[in-house]
Amino acid sequence: LACGLDHSVAVGECGGVWSWGAEGAPLGYQASAPQTTPRRVKFVSSADEQRRDKVHACRAAAADGHTLVVARDGALWGWGRNTHGELAVGSHTAEAVTPRRITISSSRLVAIAAGASHSAAVAEDSEVRREAARRSSYFDRMAEMYL
Repeated sequence: LACGLDHSVAVGECGGVWSWGAEGAPLGYQASAPQTTPRRVKFVSSADEQRRDKVHACRAAAADGHTLVVARDGALWGWGRNTHGELAVGSHTAEAVTPRRITISSSRLVAIAAGASHSAAVAEDSEVRREAARRSSYFDRMAEMYL
């Protein structure tokens, strides 16, 4: 379970992802009204439209305007605001309403975190990956302390 500013996201034992919250929040689907009950988020690989709902999530992180999910295979998915590069897609593009596969490491990801205008992930090889508009040595100091 992860909670953002105005939305929540939950990962079920089956690997499914559900979200709910305010209209305009990063829910992973288009919503024209507040969602007061959990609704399943659908994952689609742009390369293969038949892979719908084949993502088995194990972790989620939520922030003010974006959501991240790590799948059991270590793949990273994200959606929501990308004003400061939070989604790590290589540019500060407009927000992603539905989940996008994000490639930031050749290693399997084992931990993720989402902040107001940044994201961080730890790969299986213990390398810290971070994306933010205001890069800071704070992330590097934290990595040295805990890894």
